[in-house]
Amino acid sequence: MTFSWLACSKSYQAAELGGPNLYLSLDSRAAVYTKLGQRKEALRDARKTIDVASDRWQGYARAARVFLQFNRPDSAQAMVKMALDRLKDHENERRASLMDLEAEVRLAQQALERHRSRTIDHVGKLPIELFGEVARIVVEEDQSALVTLLHVCRHWRAVVESSPQLWRTLILTWRKPKQKAKLWIERSKGHLHELIIRETVDDSPHWSCDSLIGLQWGRLRKLGLMASSLERYLRSIDEFQCLSNLDELEIDKSSWVGTTEDYFTGNADERPLRHLTVVSCMLDTEALTPRVKNLRSFTASRCHAHPGSWAPFLEANPFLETLSLNAMFLGPVEDARLRFNHLTSLQLTSSVPFEIYSAEMPQLHILRLTSPTILTNHFIQHLVDTNVLRLTELSLRSCRFSDMTPLVALLRISPDLESLEISNTTAGVTSIIEALAAHYSPPNQNSILKDDAPQEPALCPRLTHVNFTSCPEVQTGPIVRLIKSRLPPASSPATSPETCPLSSVDRIQSLIIDYCPNVDATWLPKLKDAVAYVSCVYTTKKTKYRAAGYVDINRFS
Repeated sequence: MTFSWLACSKSYQAAELGGPNLYLSLDSRAAVYTKLGQRKEALRDARKTIDVASDRWQGYARAARVFLQFNRPDSAQAMVKMALDRLKDHENERRASLMDLEAEVRLAQQALERHRSRTIDHVGKLPIELFGEVARIVVEEDQSALVTLLHVCRHWRAVVESSPQLWRTLILTWRKPKQKAKLWIERSKGHLHELIIRETVDDSPHWSCDSLIGLQWGRLRKLGLMASSLERYLRSIDEFQCLSNLDELEIDKSSWVGTTEDYFTGNADERPLRHLTVVSCMLDTEALTPRVKNLRSFTASRCHAHPGSWAPFLEANPFLETLSLNAMFLGPVEDARLRFNHLTSLQLTSSVPFEIYSAEMPQLHILRLTSPTILTNHFIQHLVDTNVLRLTELSLRSCRFSDMTPLVALLRISPDLESLEISNTTAGVTSIIEALAAHYSPPNQNSILKDDAPQEPALCPRLTHVNFTSCPEVQTGPIVRLIKSRLPPASSPATSPETCPLSSVDRIQSLIIDYCPNVDATWLPKLKDAVAYVSCVYTTKKTKYRAAGYVDINRFS
């Protein structure tokens, strides 16, 4: 350090004295400043060097190095070029040094360009219309993303605030509903397509449905009617007729007694209502039948039904694709045979109309049963008798079986089944697991089998997700055989994938065996090696052990 300051002092003295070697003194002083990290002083002396001897290369080379330290590779590149232009033909060693410096500058330019590419706002370069369309897709998938977009930058905020199509979904809760309603109606210019008002709105202070003034009710396509205050408000402004334009309607905890015709007015054949959800309502199917005829999905939960038949209402909607019924409090049951030619998803929980259990559903893909009031094997046998062949998902939770034979028969005619859940069942699950792995035989038994012995085909070859939660009957052996039966066959010279009977069976991707105490924990690491996702939860009196592919083995010691 002392030598550097001494050299710098001598350079100053030489610079003050002037002379023909003045530029050399300034250049050496700039070099000392560069080594000391004083880049501004080094750049100042480099500029002085250029002023004194603009026809020599030293000042430009020194300036290039200083600019490189400043992370200004573009300026450094210009200085290197000017230094190369001023070299003599015989200065080959200097030229090589400057070429190395130029290569170093180019590497810095590339690094800076990569940094700019990562940090630059490419979206800001998009046309406003295109950016608005991208934002609309994001907001449709997640309504809360609208707030995130507003806080990214000023440009995004300006575009979002000036795009009415991004403000057409309004969900009001107890948190500042009055201010939110005013803002959304103003930004959307009153053209809301979706309005959801939670029941907690009534608990918010200062809330009044007058905050919805300016909303064009006739443009609504989806309405969630969960607050009693909104129902009274619609009656006061006589806007119930606007509901005839809805595509989706959800009613929760509203009184339907004597008011059904208010919700569904006009010509039923022209009404576009496709999706109807009713929760905790008094449901009058007789009043609904002539007014609702174009449903694609219908969900009813915890509803009291008037005495009458469900069959006419369901028959009046022949294009139903999704039907979900939960805990229905029903009147008298009538014997009726229904046929749903377009139904693909059926979800039944607790008590439901008995007509459903005898209906024909040739296009059924998804079936979910939870705590049915009947023996499940009777309904499963009905599905087998009516040739339900297109199941891709089967979920049976808390179901009672007197015989598992119908379920095995259903699995046998379901080659497209991908997801199977049998949970909260005390008996019979092992027979299902064994049936799914029936075509598997251990390797040491292959030599014993005769060549002409027929091999049983695999049930549900597309099965990839299985769930046997809370089934105490499940044991390690059947689970291991099920997993092995779905593994790719081991390659051997005598066996080719084309001739191997297991080559068309998909591998199990997820296995859930929560609360199955008879599964040996020492096998879980091996199951983890064979299955992408394994979930196992063990419970004791004091603690709960959970693992994804492994558990604490000490729990079994």
